[in-house]
Amino acid sequence: MKDQANRATFIPRAAVLLSACLIPQTITTPGSFASGASSVACVETEAVGHAPIPVPVPTLNPQVSLSQIILHTNCGDITIDTSKQNAPLAKTSFAQLASHGYFDNTLCHRLTTSGIFVLQCGDPTATGSGGPNWSFGDENLPPNKPNNYPAGTLAMANSGPSTNGSQFFLVYSDTTLPPNYTIWGQVTSGLEIIKYIAAQGVRGGGSDGSPIPVAINSTELFYQDKATPAPSATPAPSATPAPSAPKENPQVTRIPEISIVKVPSFRYRVNIHSPFLLQNLTVTASRSGKTKKFSYQVRTSSSGMASFITTANLVGYTITLSSGRKELFRTVVKQI
Repeated sequence: MKDQANRATFIPRAAVLLSACLIPQTITTPGSFASGASSVACVETEAVGHAPIPVPVPTLNPQVSLSQIILHTNCGDITIDTSKQNAPLAKTSFAQLASHGYFDNTLCHRLTTSGIFVLQCGDPTATGSGGPNWSFGDENLPPNKPNNYPAGTLAMANSGPSTNGSQFFLVYSDTTLPPNYTIWGQVTSGLEIIKYIAAQGVRGGGSDGSPIPVAINSTELFYQDKATPAPSATPAPSATPAPSAPKENPQVTRIPEISIVKVPSFRYRVNIHSPFLLQNLTVTASRSGKTKKFSYQVRTSSSGMASFITTANLVGYTITLSSGRKELFRTVVKQI
C-alpha cells in the first residue's frame, strides 16, 4: 500500500522538469478504433505554448466533491464524469488549476496511436515538461491486467511515483499500461472527438508525437449538488460589516460581507468574508418564487474566507448563502 501521507498532502516544489511521459512506446498489435465522428469539426485555434500561470497550492476540502468536468475544445465539448472515482487529490488539484484558468487556451501536446492509445493534455508549455508548483501522490490505481485503462478513461500522467501535477491523458481505445497512473474520471460524451483527433494521426508521421492542433479553450466544473431549498419564511438578516474588508477593486461590486467578481471563463466568483469558519456552504437562487437549479464550485478556508464560482447567469435572481442551517446573506444580483 502506498504511503498514506502522499494521499493527504500536496507537496510544493521548485521548478521541476516534469516530462510526464506515460511509458516508452510498447511493441504490441495496435488496437482498432473507428473515428466514428463524421460530424466532428475542429476550428482553427490561436493557442500556443506558454508559461504556466501561478496558482496557489490547494488544500483538500471534504465538503466539496468534483463530480463532472466539461473540456471546451476547438474540436467540441468533452464531458467527463469524476463522481465515481476515489481520487480526491487529483480532483482537488484539477479544480484548483481550472478555477484559476490554468488550462484555458492550452494545447494537447501528445498523441499515441500504437501500443497505447491516448491523447495527453494539461501542460501549458505544450512541451511535456510543464506543470504547477506542486505534486501529489498516486491514488485509485487499477489492477495489473490487460486493458486496465479502457476507452474513455481519464488518468494522470506522471514521470514516476507521486509526481502527479497538471498533465492528464484521455484514453480513446482500450489500453494496457503498468498500473502506475491515477484514474480519476470517465468520458461520458465526446469520446468520438478524441477518436477523430487520433484518426488524423501524428503530425509529421509516426505513432507518438504532436496531434493536430487541439486546444482546451476553457473548462467547466460541476460539483455534487449540496444546494438546499431557500428559506421561505425567514426574513433577510440585517447587514453586518465585514470583519476585514479587502482592498477596494474598481472591478468588484461591494456589498456587506460579499464581493461579486467577473472572472474569465465564469460569470461570477462570489467571495464571502466571515468571522467564523464556514461549513457546508450552500447557495440557492430564486426569482418570482421559483428556485433556479445551477452548478457551482465552493471553496472554504480556515481564515474565514469562502467563495463560489458559477457559470450560471444569476442577474436578477436573489441569491441566498447559508452555512449549515444558518442563513448568512441574501441579495439580488445586479448586472456588473
